[in-house]
Amino acid sequence: MTSDEKIQLLLDKFQSFEKRLDEVVTEVKEMRSDLNRLEAKVDTNHKELTGKIDANHAEMIERVVNQRLDIMVINGKIDRSIADQKLHRRFNQAAIAELQAGQEQLENEVAEIKDRLDKAS
Repeated sequence: MTSDEKIQLLLDKFQSFEKRLDEVVTEVKEMRSDLNRLEAKVDTNHKELTGKIDANHAEMIERVVNQRLDIMVINGKIDRSIADQKLHRRFNQAAIAELQAGQEQLENEVAEIKDRLDKAS
């Protein structure tokens, strides 16, 4: 093989290598472009998911706060009902005591009237 042929062979190999290198560079650029699209999609999905989580969290906090307020209202009503029940119980006990005292007084008066009637007859 002559030196011109060797040089031509080397040039052909170099051109083939250069062409393959250009193909690899193009493939790398395409891969980077695909990677950038995927990263953008991941970022978009992450933002969307974060937004949904934040909205869900805010809704849950609002529900918990509303439930706590409802519980406070219910506890207030229960406390008022218990206080009213205690007041009514005291009133009823006092009324029963008065009725018993009145009954005793009436029984004494009836006994007195019977005694007078017995003496009068």
